[in-house]
Amino acid sequence: MELELRHQSREVLTSLALKPSETVTRELLIADVWSGRNVSADSVAHCIAEIRRALDDGAKRIIETVPREGYRLILPESVEISHPRQFPFGWQLLFAFIALAFCAISFLVLRPTTPSKPPVIAVLPFEDFSSAPHQGYLSDAVSESVIIYLARYPQLTVISRRSSFQFRKTDLGISEIASRLRADFVLEGSQKYDGSRLRITAQLIDRAS
Repeated sequence: MELELRHQSREVLTSLALKPSETVTRELLIADVWSGRNVSADSVAHCIAEIRRALDDGAKRIIETVPREGYRLILPESVEISHPRQFPFGWQLLFAFIALAFCAISFLVLRPTTPSKPPVIAVLPFEDFSSAPHQGYLSDAVSESVIIYLARYPQLTVISRRSSFQFRKTDLGISEIASRLRADFVLEGSQKYDGSRLRITAQLIDRAS
């Protein structure tokens, strides 16, 4: 699944992703996305409507409207799997959320000191902590999806799967992996699927610190 969004709508979603589960006011969204230019609240509403269409969020459970205040992004902790041998929309939606959240984190970290060239991010294969009957079911689908979505942003340079996945089950530390890949940030994580729920954890690591 690809989320086709206009630049302003993507920036609105990024602003919401920077503060998951928190209410972001319309005024703050206008300041972030339109740099304080004189636009009406209708501009924000149009972007929210476009995001909801892209996410199939007609019930407004993902992007919540907070009356007279603003909007709130609700990220799911896990997703129910209705057809265990297919990739239903819920999984694809989760992958999209993961990638968008990581993009938002990247922008948050990098905004204060904008580098002269795009920062380089390496996504390592996620560890699989699923129970024996389900281990390997997702394979590298999660980390591959993250690579695909991050690569859509020209503000970032993403290491290829072939290069980053060679460090699967390595004894090298993150700083050494980052050095060998010449990456500024390394994204690592894990996945656990029990046949009905998928739980994903991840962390974005700054090579410098």
